[in-house]
Order: sequence, then C-alpha cells, then structure tokens
Amino acid sequence: MKYTLTSENVAQQLAAIRSRVQALTIGLDESALNWQPAGGRQWSIAQCLHHLALTTEFYAQALDVAIEAAPQVTLDTPARPNLLGRVLIWAIEPPVRVGVPARAELMPPSRHVPDVVLRQYDASLDRLAALVERALRIDAGRARYANPLAGGVKSFNVVTGVMVMLAHNRRHLVQAERVRTLRPSV
Repeated sequence: MKYTLTSENVAQQLAAIRSRVQALTIGLDESALNWQPAGGRQWSIAQCLHHLALTTEFYAQALDVAIEAAPQVTLDTPARPNLLGRVLIWAIEPPVRVGVPARAELMPPSRHVPDVVLRQYDASLDRLAALVERALRIDAGRARYANPLAGGVKSFNVVTGVMVMLAHNRRHLVQAERVRTLRPSV
C-alpha cells in the first residue's frame, strides 16, 4: 500500500474500497445486512459501514480545522505520514494487530435500512475525497491536526489522518467480509 498523498493514490484506494463494498453488499437484503454473528455480540455488515461513515466524519472535522489553518502551498513532491503516523497506520491496517473499542458516539445502532446506510457510507467516501483535494493545497506533511481519538494531541500530520481513514475503512471491510462468509444460508 502506498502512503503518499496524491490525488491518484487516494482515488485508487477509494475506488478499491468502493469496489469491495459493492461486491460485499450485492444481493444482500435488509436481514442479511443487519445479521450479527456470535448471537449479536459482533457487528453486522451494516454496522461496520455505519461506523465507518460516523468515524470518517468525526475524524474529518479535525482534519478540516488543520487544513483551514495551514497556508496554501504548491509542493514538488507528495507528502508522506510522519514516523509516528506510519506506526499508527501499521496498527490500523489489516490484518488487525491491535483491537481498540469504538468510542460511544461512534458505535452503530443494531438495525439499519440498507439504502440509507449505503448512502451514508458513500457520502463519507465523497467527504474524504473532497478533504484530500483541499489537503493537496497545503503542506500536508507539516500541518498537524488535533487527533480527536488521541485526546486532541497534535502528533500526526494531515497525511497520516487521511491514510488512517483509508486504513480504517480496509480494516472494517475485512470484518464485514468475514461476516458475509459466516452468515448461514437461508
């Protein structure tokens, strides 16, 4: 996986994520999308997608603030995550190495209407794409954001924030794909 902030790199990653979601959800009805393994103790496919939509918006707000505060520049080379950011991305990227419980405000409800959750998820990917276009106009390798999931600490650069969101999507898509394979045939 490439962790450089370029339009092409992020567009390729988003296209791959969208393709996986389409393959994951094709042919599934409301019951299948909401089915939870382990007697309801694990998330359904719809819950995974809703959590991703919530988390992307939550995280994007912090990145918006950093992007707005940074001066606009034109760079010759693509920006990359800082060292601490690479460690964070590595921890989030599948396969899951570290399990972290979701914050209460990012916990998805148990039931979802398929069209609604799919629209919300798709809108979150559009939000991320728009954020990237804005991040490309600043020095995203230098600009730091207040990480809302790390107590507002400004240890990570904006590139890290973008790459974390992409890795987080892949992480939960692996989880959702596993749910699809576990669901008993009806």
